[in-house]
Amino acid sequence: MKIRTSRQIIKPNAKDMLSPELLRRLDYDNYILRTASPKTYKAVAEGIRNYLTQLLERYEYGRAVKVMENTPEWIITFGITITEEIMPGLDYVETCDRLTEELTSALEQSPYGFRLSVRFAFVWRPADGPLKLPEFPYEEHWEGLELAPFKEIYPESDSDDE
Repeated sequence: MKIRTSRQIIKPNAKDMLSPELLRRLDYDNYILRTASPKTYKAVAEGIRNYLTQLLERYEYGRAVKVMENTPEWIITFGITITEEIMPGLDYVETCDRLTEELTSALEQSPYGFRLSVRFAFVWRPADGPLKLPEFPYEEHWEGLELAPFKEIYPESDSDDE
């Protein structure tokens, strides 16, 4: 959208376009299941909003949403939220390794084709429905901390590279 003045053409800032009305139209429930923990829901919503903001700098709203919905490769980051208070006497490193192995095993069985790096890369098209992570052991201790398109995190890499 461009606004013409007598002296110049002004293109609105993408962040200005993400008004509460447009965010309501985006309807995050289309992309994130409400059963996600509040922290995971917030991280995924923020990832979608940030990506849409970038797209709005290049496209009009309808085209930006369509590009976002058809972006197939994404990155999600998990963080462990266990503490000594939750699991007294734990060996933190051993516990983190065990939880990471169990999370990896569960994610590998999902239909998204997760692959482990520092982050988990996977294939998901928002247009196909909300992101529904598979159940995995001790999932109450894991929170999704970040969601972003693969190319945003690794712009010089191909998502098919292991």
